[in-house]
Amino acid sequence: MHRPFSESVVEDAALAWLEELGYAVLHGPEIAAGEPGAERSDPGYRDVVPVRRLRAALAPLNPHLPPEAVEEAYRKLTRIDAPSLIERNRAAHQMLVDGVTVEYRRRDGSIAGGQARVIDFDAPDNDDWVAVNQFAVSEGQHARRPDVVYPLGSRSRWRPRPAFRWRSMPRGASPRPRRGAA
Repeated sequence: MHRPFSESVVEDAALAWLEELGYAVLHGPEIAAGEPGAERSDPGYRDVVPVRRLRAALAPLNPHLPPEAVEEAYRKLTRIDAPSLIERNRAAHQMLVDGVTVEYRRRDGSIAGGQARVIDFDAPDNDDWVAVNQFAVSEGQHARRPDVVYPLGSRSRWRPRPAFRWRSMPRGASPRPRRGAA
């Protein structure tokens, strides 16, 4: 007998594949705020950055910067100020690729500038590869729960990247969107 193919089969296969590649697999509900293994701080699911992972990773990645500069980088990464989602994503991408511009006071009292690295492009083996399934995100009246998100992998770069949402299709339905359908 033929069993129907469901989205959970695809999700489980993707998670197993990512685990084989060395990713740690976390389950969104288990890392939610208030849970024993919480990696998130907002019970309303508006946060997308597990702040402890990011904060713990920035200092070792930037030993050339004083703690106040690392803290400034953390603030800029977690509070991106831009008028639209597209512009916030563009700003986040720029900081991930080029680093975060920071200023700090030197011992002699002068002001210095620097770049706080967010991704260790030179040593990918230092990465903390993580895949999360059912990672709920809420903004305004909209809530989403992608089946699998695998954030940027470095201990210093826990920012969600590709999100996958698989849906079971009704028998006979076309996988192509209808003209004019969003």
